[in-house]
Amino acid sequence: MSENHKEKGDLGEDFVNELAFNSFVKYWCFPNPKDENGDKKEISDLLILFENICIIISVKNYTFKGDHKRYFKNTIDKAIRQIYGAERKLFNSSHKITFIHPERGVYNFDPDDYTKIFRVIINLGEGELFYLIGSDEQKKEFINIFNKEAFLVLTNELDTISDFIEYLEKREELFKTKDVIMLSGPDEDYTDEANIEFLEYSTKRDFRNRKSITITGTEKDLLAHYFLFKRDFSSIVKSDEYTGLWLDIEGEWDNYFSNKKVAAKKEEDRISYFIDNLVKREILSLENGHIFAKILFSFNRFERRMIAKTFYNFYEKFNPKASRDYFMAKRYTEVKDWGLVCFIYAEDISDEINEFAMELAIDGFAHWTKYKMKNIFCLAVRHNMSQFKFMYKEIIPFSDEKLRQVQEDCKKINWFQNITTTPYSEKEYPE
Repeated sequence: MSENHKEKGDLGEDFVNELAFNSFVKYWCFPNPKDENGDKKEISDLLILFENICIIISVKNYTFKGDHKRYFKNTIDKAIRQIYGAERKLFNSSHKITFIHPERGVYNFDPDDYTKIFRVIINLGEGELFYLIGSDEQKKEFINIFNKEAFLVLTNELDTISDFIEYLEKREELFKTKDVIMLSGPDEDYTDEANIEFLEYSTKRDFRNRKSITITGTEKDLLAHYFLFKRDFSSIVKSDEYTGLWLDIEGEWDNYFSNKKVAAKKEEDRISYFIDNLVKREILSLENGHIFAKILFSFNRFERRMIAKTFYNFYEKFNPKASRDYFMAKRYTEVKDWGLVCFIYAEDISDEINEFAMELAIDGFAHWTKYKMKNIFCLAVRHNMSQFKFMYKEIIPFSDEKLRQVQEDCKKINWFQNITTTPYSEKEYPE
């Protein structure tokens, strides 16, 4: 490999890594992991490992020189082999796979931890007029294919693991049994030669006797289509009643962003980044902070907005009172399948007393809600945000003895004696 070619490849990987680090946090991203217990060779360009999810990414940065056949051979075909090779090594090796994370150090990969595998090719070379948006060549698993613009947009708009994975799942489910080509170039660039090249490439799909879709537009337009149909795709595209479909969604992205509701959503989402910043600045540096970070990062952007709004409304109401001696306040809400306790405490409360009170708040809400939620997370803040504390408990029904103790402790500080509830609703796209 020439030095110029290697440098270009490295620049491409740096571009992808930076986007991934910003959106999904470097803690769960493994750039260029090498098989330390085996051949020391690079497993993939990038791995993202979060909860039970493994995303294997291959990055290609070849220059498009007007020949789609050669371009796809040097990018897609090669990347497909690399993806399957990485998957074999990770999930079928006879030895234990260990690699080094730039911040976490030695990481022992356990294939049993990952029940969802996503395969992604990011093709950074620009100028192609059409490309496959996915592949399951060799009758193997589906591989998502994105160009540079597509990956940039996706990591900006779907900048949580939950949002990104949901899109990959829906996209994969829709296209895994179809052959899909996206016409991404402007009309004026489709010369006679380019049109012939497209027709030759397109007609090769027929031998598999599968449904085919040709999309006019870009991945941005496809993402707008997905948002338009409430995080899904239209019934026409999902239908099984056609053998070939031409879907014209060109301009959907611009139409989507011209909608006032979308602008309002963007504005409302700003507060949600409180959660992202809290994880990066306060949580990951703590001992076992990755446990708390994983909980908060399991929420999508809309859910983070709801959590942040609940927390700030609570904080603004009780922070003036928290300047009093030994003041504590609590609030409870439910987001997805989690209970969330917001907690504020005065400056003069010791860590020991504060942690006891946080746990008592969790226990009190667990009993009061009749153990509805199996997990409760507590986000606590000291007056004037001079300190944050976090606590998480798996909830099981209390024994009679435990219940008596919780009730007794609550009664001593007049907690859970007269509970009030306040209805709360939030729309992802405000009216």
